[in-house]
Amino acid sequence: MLLNSVIEQLLSRFPIADETSQIFPSWFALVNDHQIKGKRTHDARIVAVMLTSGISHILTLNPNDFFGVPGITVVHPHEVVGKSSEQ
Repeated sequence: MLLNSVIEQLLSRFPIADETSQIFPSWFALVNDHQIKGKRTHDARIVAVMLTSGISHILTLNPNDFFGVPGITVVHPHEVVGKSSEQ
């Protein structure tokens, strides 16, 4: 039951981005314009969803996965923890 409670809290705090018809053209442009290949195409789809949904920041343990992709700000959890402990 504890896991369900945590998931419900996360869902209430962070809305889910809608799947829209604009995602594919955005993804296709990112992949072509930035020569993204292989597994990184999946990360490019995340960026396409972000861009079409007006989401500017991504919190990730793998910032290198988003290196060189314009239009987003990549944040590592250590950056967030460091800032909150300084306050």
